[in-house]
Amino acid sequence: MSGFLHTSGRKLVAALGLVVAVSLLASGCQAGIPRSGPVYPGPAEAPPAEQSLVFNPDRPVNGASKEEIVRGFVAAASSATGDYAIAREFLTPDLNARWNPHTSITVDAGLRTVKTEDDTVRMIVSPNALVDAHGSMRSAREGRSVENVFELRSIGGEWRVNAAPDGIVLDENTFEAVFNEHSLYFLAAQSNILVPDQRWFLRGATTATRIVTELLLGPSELLADSVTTTAFPEGTALAANSVPVGSNVAHVDLTPEALSADENSLRLMLAQLESSLIRVAGVTRADISVDQSVVLAGPADPSWSQRYPRVPGKPVVMVGDQFGELGSTGLTPIPRLSEAIRNLAPTSIDYSAPLESAAIGTANGVAIVTASGQGQVIPVDGRSGLIAPTIDSRGFVWTVPASNPRDLNVTNAAGASGKILAPWIDAVGVEVLSVSRDGTRMLVVYNQGGEYIVAVSGIVRDGNGMPTTMTDPVEIQLSTDIPVDADWVDESHIALASKAVGNNVEISLLSVGGRAESLGTTEDVVSIAGGNSVSQLRIVDSGGVLREYRGSNWQESAAEVTLLAKQA
Repeated sequence: MSGFLHTSGRKLVAALGLVVAVSLLASGCQAGIPRSGPVYPGPAEAPPAEQSLVFNPDRPVNGASKEEIVRGFVAAASSATGDYAIAREFLTPDLNARWNPHTSITVDAGLRTVKTEDDTVRMIVSPNALVDAHGSMRSAREGRSVENVFELRSIGGEWRVNAAPDGIVLDENTFEAVFNEHSLYFLAAQSNILVPDQRWFLRGATTATRIVTELLLGPSELLADSVTTTAFPEGTALAANSVPVGSNVAHVDLTPEALSADENSLRLMLAQLESSLIRVAGVTRADISVDQSVVLAGPADPSWSQRYPRVPGKPVVMVGDQFGELGSTGLTPIPRLSEAIRNLAPTSIDYSAPLESAAIGTANGVAIVTASGQGQVIPVDGRSGLIAPTIDSRGFVWTVPASNPRDLNVTNAAGASGKILAPWIDAVGVEVLSVSRDGTRMLVVYNQGGEYIVAVSGIVRDGNGMPTTMTDPVEIQLSTDIPVDADWVDESHIALASKAVGNNVEISLLSVGGRAESLGTTEDVVSIAGGNSVSQLRIVDSGGVLREYRGSNWQESAAEVTLLAKQA
């Protein structure tokens, strides 16, 4: 089942299906909020282009009580037509002039408690997720409710809302029916690798305009502070507040600041635009113009930018005491690495094929193994109690003790090293570290005193690629379930194996942008490793059975696997 991330780790109600929504509209449904429908497909596959849905909620009726007016006002946020024109019918003229529905969205399960005291109505909402004015979604803390206060006034004998908080409240089904997830693409620092920044925007004709506007404003807090950059010159904006689409082309007319871009930057600008607009219905390419004069027409050449790095498709494992790639004909050793890794008796392996290197966890600490010579072994951290290390795209190995979660060390094979004070300030222990393959983000699973947090932080580097600091963590999931392992699946999804007391291990697919999908349960998992898609996601159990996720099941693919390596 797919949905949004629930703060306790359980999944929310399934997303509303398009067929159900359309049939509801066709049947003349006026006020009901859809509560059921088919499950959305897994988000790691290529998503379909969005479709525009329109709701027609109830308008205020004569003689409605104060509570009915407030509930009707909140429910009317399902329709954004005319800048929430129906919702505004519930407001006094004074509030209508100043109410701003675009500041935030509170996503809940739709169960709201209302109390009326004189001319005041208090609505208690239990958020599951919060979306800010720029479309960034964040999970909400379990058990924390929000009280929205509404002041009412009688106008012509009818109650109207005279004071209300800005923003809107939507149940998760309605939210996903009228909003859609998009990725804005920025550039990894000192690189042309495109990095996704997940946002949620209103479905409909203005989606392309909103995407380009937010792209020009810059990345979210996760990717800010030089984690990523943009090819657009500073000050560049839309010349008009519109991105018209015709003949499958998004026409992006920019202010004159864009003319200061050199040829390479202009190409990267087009790559950012086309990648960000890929989910907009009817858009297959873009062109860039200034004063309505085209300066570069799409499509962007694939060589102008790079997408998320891919890894070899075969699992990398140890079978017995032998290390290599596991194929249909058996285990193939990795030249100049396998022998050196085997001799270390590893407890964990994070292997980078592009760097011909691996970060190796052992009983005596962490080492880097490189392909230099016949396999050079470089000890990097001898502290006790280290968790499995992770290696990034610049060759830096990250290490941290499980019981000292903020004491991060980074070291490369050349001897460059440094310390980073991790930003997860409330952590009492850390379970997992894993750097995304583009080198921009750190996946961390840490213990906050009985509650486990899955989070992502941006990685800030100096001019030589040395990590120097990290952005504040964005919490992806909060749960009391005990984490077993986690890894990146692709550029924007994470696989998590976790276990509730007395239950089987559940495998979850988590989006950095807010979705969650259960990939089923199994009795036993000791480690998990991502490939290039969900179909290359692998787990191994304590008996050495390797399984891959195929279709909707975990299918056995090998036995006698003693260690499953991650791939960086």
